[in-house]
Amino acid sequence: LLYIDGAAGQDNDACGARATPCRTIGHTLASRATWGATLHVAAGVYPENLTIDNLAVTLRGGYTPTPAGWTPRAGETVIDGGGVERVLLVHGGSDVLLEDLTLPGGRAPEHACWGAGLSVTNGHATVRRVVVRDNVARCTSGKSGGGAGGGLDANNDEGPASLRVEDSLILR
Repeated sequence: LLYIDGAAGQDNDACGARATPCRTIGHTLASRATWGATLHVAAGVYPENLTIDNLAVTLRGGYTPTPAGWTPRAGETVIDGGGVERVLLVHGGSDVLLEDLTLPGGRAPEHACWGAGLSVTNGHATVRRVVVRDNVARCTSGKSGGGAGGGLDANNDEGPASLRVEDSLILR
């Protein structure tokens, strides 16, 4: 298990223990997570645009750190794309489970007008108890259709892709 707390964590080579959590999800994915890792993410807002490449990982949000331990499903964990890029891209044969998260503020790039909240290309993702909201996929570079799958997209252009949605809410 790896722990992330945006309010009290520190990103360094030794972070990730319950008592010494990392600060950002991106650092934890890039520097601490290995195949099969589970990341417990404290409630709060994480202004990040994430890529999961060639990794099997579980991201579980909603935790509240206490001296006695981390209480699950005790708050809201928001990964906010900030309106500049996708919130989360899964590719490279990754297998990802997302639980108890909120994914707003994604913006799909003009060259790939889909999947602003979550885009899966050449990988698999399961979203469970996830809210995907306020994401934008618009084409302004001459592509037809004006964008699709603003919230979620699984695209086989780069290899097999699949997306499973369970007990989740997808809005705008």
